[in-house]
Amino acid sequence: MTPPLQPVQQGPRARARRHDWIDERSLALARRVADHAKDDHSVFSRALRRVYERLATPGAERNPSLREWERILTSCTPNEILATLVEESERGARLRQSSPFVGVLSREERNAIFAHYETL
Repeated sequence: MTPPLQPVQQGPRARARRHDWIDERSLALARRVADHAKDDHSVFSRALRRVYERLATPGAERNPSLREWERILTSCTPNEILATLVEESERGARLRQSSPFVGVLSREERNAIFAHYETL
């Protein structure tokens, strides 16, 4: 059983919850996912399955990022996928909002990144 998160002293950026803080935290998560994917390319096939699952749900057509992820995961090389995952641009931030890489990180990894960003 995973121990609960310990309370942390919340920093001023965390309290404000601005988009730049959220985008930075999302990028940190994506970088950790990319670390896993470098060593285990099955991460990409699992992400593609997740995209197909999400595309099969009602309302999916309102999220064009899902189709973009589908194209990326089916037509790009592993290095291109990794570059897209950690791209520091508006496009990268937008794609990370619909990331299909759910479940790649352990709860401990996610919680560690979340806890760090709460202190900022």
